[in-house]
Amino acid sequence: MKSKQASTSRWVPLILLAAALVVTARARAHTANICWRIEGNGSITIFAGSWHTPGELPHGGLILDGNTLSFTSFVDPLPGDVSACRGYCCGNDESTLIWQVVSVPDPGSGTHTVTTTADSCIERPAGPCADFAVDFTYPAPVDCNNNGIDDVCESGIDGDGDGFDDATCDNCPSLANPDQSDCQPNGIGDVWGLAISDGAAE
Repeated sequence: MKSKQASTSRWVPLILLAAALVVTARARAHTANICWRIEGNGSITIFAGSWHTPGELPHGGLILDGNTLSFTSFVDPLPGDVSACRGYCCGNDESTLIWQVVSVPDPGSGTHTVTTTADSCIERPAGPCADFAVDFTYPAPVDCNNNGIDDVCESGIDGDGDGFDDATCDNCPSLANPDQSDCQPNGIGDVWGLAISDGAAE
């Protein structure tokens, strides 16, 4: 009986260690991509792709400019209107992931950094997963002709400062009109047409 108890006691640490490893493995959400969408009210919805199962989510969070944000829900698949993403790593793609979600208010203009918390990070990261962070600019750059180049970089001239390149897209380059409203539509911004009728624009 004594030898049996001694034998059993030797197994206890191993069982506890195995249980701890299982708990540790399940306690991470293994984020493999970060995407974001700027909403109409100025808030930002951030999606973090995880390869864990729905029963384990939401779990963990993200760090935006040093502030920790806990995930509040998850979706599957990634909404079709979400296209701004860091890029997949660790051999994943959209079909392999479930997307944890957190929304944040208007973070202010400028470049912002998002990275993962310790409980939603890649374990032993390597390759493209080694530096798992993403920088995004808010408000989103404008690319009205959809050529992958920010409008302000096309000619580098935005004389009225409304975010639209004078040479390619601004329908009223002499007056700021960030909404580019053109009700007719005739390719001439409404604000510019009104200014002409008032004699305020050349």
